[in-house]
Amino acid sequence: MNLPIVLTEDYNYILPQEKIAQHPLPERDASKLLIYKNGECNTDSYKNIASFLPPNSLAVFNNSKVIPARIIYIKETAGVIELFCLEPIQGTPYEALQNRGSSNWICLIGGLKKWRKDAILQWDISKPEFQNIVSAKFIGQNENGFEIEFSWSDADKTFADILESLGQMEDAELRLTSLEHPLLNILAIVLITIGWSRHKKTVASDLKFKSIFVFYLLGLILIVARIPWNSWLSI
Repeated sequence: MNLPIVLTEDYNYILPQEKIAQHPLPERDASKLLIYKNGECNTDSYKNIASFLPPNSLAVFNNSKVIPARIIYIKETAGVIELFCLEPIQGTPYEALQNRGSSNWICLIGGLKKWRKDAILQWDISKPEFQNIVSAKFIGQNENGFEIEFSWSDADKTFADILESLGQMEDAELRLTSLEHPLLNILAIVLITIGWSRHKKTVASDLKFKSIFVFYLLGLILIVARIPWNSWLSI
């Protein structure tokens, strides 16, 4: 049997970022439905899918869930270490996600040189109603990646719960370090520069010092407001 030659290049196509849905619609069945029939492509609403299915059709539903397997650790020096969980050491991914207390996974590591192998990475995902400290310990390396032992203090939580909590936390921390902190620092520098410039142009001594005090104070407040106090005080 002669199989046709299939090139991956034949399946390349342009997909602009603005055409990719970032969030689901409030009414899920209002999403678009792509219909291919008689060589033509048309669109409709997903809630009308039953009208396009022929009699005695077999419908297969996929209720699988994407694992939030990317974990970000931000060092006190603002260095970033990224862990990507590939597969558990024992059992299936579904079974390993139900582990409580600890779970060992093969991971890919971004920023590996920033991680001393004897250092244990820790995240504090505690809430007022419970305390939970997550740790990641470097175990070793094999042909598939790096073995990492994850453990957490709240044994009632599964590894799936831990991954979800770490995902929520990393969004806030990355926003702080990559956007809010540098942006507010730039604004602070602008305010301090304006204060110094106005102070030099003002003749009256009382107005000179009042102007520089106000602008310098605003700049200081912006700088102090985005310092990661929680990370610093927990060291």
